[in-house]
Amino acid sequence: GLLITVSLSIFKYNWSTIIHTVETVHGSAGFNPLSSAGDFGWTYVLWMAITAGLVSCAIWPTAVQRALILHSAQAVKTQYLLSSVGFMARFLIPNFLGICALVMMHQDPNLFTQFFPKDGTQGLNSLYALPMYLSDLLPIGIMGLIVAGMIAAFMSTHDSYFLCWSAVITHDIIEPLMNRSLSESAKLLLTRILIILIGGYVWYWGLWYDGASDVWDYLAITGSVYFSGSCAVLIGGLYWKRANSRGAKWALLMGFTSLLGLDPIRYACQLDSFSSAELGLFSILLCIFSFILGSLLPHSSERGIQ
Repeated sequence: GLLITVSLSIFKYNWSTIIHTVETVHGSAGFNPLSSAGDFGWTYVLWMAITAGLVSCAIWPTAVQRALILHSAQAVKTQYLLSSVGFMARFLIPNFLGICALVMMHQDPNLFTQFFPKDGTQGLNSLYALPMYLSDLLPIGIMGLIVAGMIAAFMSTHDSYFLCWSAVITHDIIEPLMNRSLSESAKLLLTRILIILIGGYVWYWGLWYDGASDVWDYLAITGSVYFSGSCAVLIGGLYWKRANSRGAKWALLMGFTSLLGLDPIRYACQLDSFSSAELGLFSILLCIFSFILGSLLPHSSERGIQ
């Protein structure tokens, strides 16, 4: 369905039109993510390299879970090599369709004024652009195929996510806090209950939560509460002999500083002069520093991280 949509988009707008529109609206920032004139810059690119690069393959549980069930290191390498095509496509295809939505808005003066008002007021939310573009582009039948494909992808993603996170919470949070081993039937019951609770939260977040940050940045920031400390723990625990569990706990606790990147918290703490990416990088560095400091302080008899 996505390939059909991309083909129709290329047929509707030729490459020269697409490139000219991006250049007209965004200038050099439309092609160079490191440009200081755009919304990204080198700090955002570096933050995304860690967030969508290192984390998504080495730390993010839903990706690691697939690697851990394979029988050999070579199989893991093959899996990541082949899946890299899909990882790249899932970024490129939606981005390309978003660019085509921009072309449509630019060619329609009324729509362009609504999204980019000249008086400096807040225009329509950019999230409306892609649905409006697809409703204009796709004929009846193809539209149904796209919607069915999106729902299937949505269900498939949440299916693996719910199973993964409910298992993580059961095995790595609830069972250690109880200081005893749970039976398999108890773990299964807990996992099922947690799947329902997580599903309820996603339902609320999708329908009623009105966040100030962009959706992708919101996911990256809230996810960094977990991975900022996990990066330090994983790398330090594997390659540094003096690492210990106290340093790991300090690093994981410092991960909560990532929440400073959320717009409501950022403005409340008067940190609006810093971008979310800069605060995200600061949180990662703080986690690394806390991990090293906690591990180096004397009188620690804790065992090293295995």
